[in-house]
Amino acid sequence: MLSNDLHDTPMGKIIGQFHNSYILVETVTGVQILDQHALAERIIYEKLVKQGGGHSVQGLLVGESLHLTAKELSIFQENEAVFAQMGFEAQILS
Repeated sequence: MLSNDLHDTPMGKIIGQFHNSYILVETVTGVQILDQHALAERIIYEKLVKQGGGHSVQGLLVGESLHLTAKELSIFQENEAVFAQMGFEAQILS
């Protein structure tokens, strides 16, 4: 069902705004209150997900040192590829 009403959305019909932060949407089952800032962030997130894994990495100006226990070091080494996929670069210093 298509509508020419600008207030109709896939989630329902926008019926108002509250405190310049929330959007009131009438749905089939009642009314939903949406945080418009969270909604905007979600839209940006969904666009990034659709673009695929092409994320950029911001390097640190100054490296951060971590002191790991033997167990933590072992866990890190087992999962080093996962950290690299997430954009983390690490060096093990003796």
